[in-house]
Amino acid sequence: MSAVITRQITVGGHVSPGFESVRDVFAENFASRREIGGACCAYVRGKKVIDLWGGVRNAQTGERWESDTMVIVYSATKGLAAMAMAVAHSRGWLDYDERVTTYWPEFAQHGKENITVRQLLGHQAGLFALDEPLDRALVSDLDRLAGVLARQKPAWPPGTRLAYHAITLGFYEGELLRRVDPRHRTLGEFFQEEIASPLELDVYIRLPESIPRNSSSLSESSAAMCIEGGGSR
Repeated sequence: MSAVITRQITVGGHVSPGFESVRDVFAENFASRREIGGACCAYVRGKKVIDLWGGVRNAQTGERWESDTMVIVYSATKGLAAMAMAVAHSRGWLDYDERVTTYWPEFAQHGKENITVRQLLGHQAGLFALDEPLDRALVSDLDRLAGVLARQKPAWPPGTRLAYHAITLGFYEGELLRRVDPRHRTLGEFFQEEIASPLELDVYIRLPESIPRNSSSLSESSAAMCIEGGGSR
């Protein structure tokens, strides 16, 4: 392992021969692009050739970004959720071409009675936003959240258009999974028990309280910086 010091920022990790320029560009993020903290890892033909980290994981406390610092993966979670739904499908708990109401009768409100599981998972249901305010209290109360999701009116006739369901898709998947899973597990519980743990993956959908908080925090300026083109997190 090697380290590069850039404007009081330590970049740790290693790169394989031929990938030194990646380390240079990574370090440059801190020197000239206002990066706060981050990591970069890449594999080529199954071999890890880049594994870098640097900066701080908490701008207020100054805690360093370490090799095992955990990060939010944002919408990459949709792929993890899709895996969970695929497991449920493989066990015969749901059919992609069946109507959602077969498993979740309350979902039929406001013209949603004919939406199929495939349309819902494929961002074709017109349910990309919620009319009711979304806050931490609502997200943590799954029964209440299910009622809000069921009452939502589609933005268009389901199946006629497509729009990225950036925020809502995981909520709909989670409730559908709770309905078809014989143990009624949450999306996070199901993913952990059926996929992550068997594969020994250090990945979570909702971080359990038992996991040490060696995670990165979000900088309030991150969104503005991305819009300005000054850097990315």
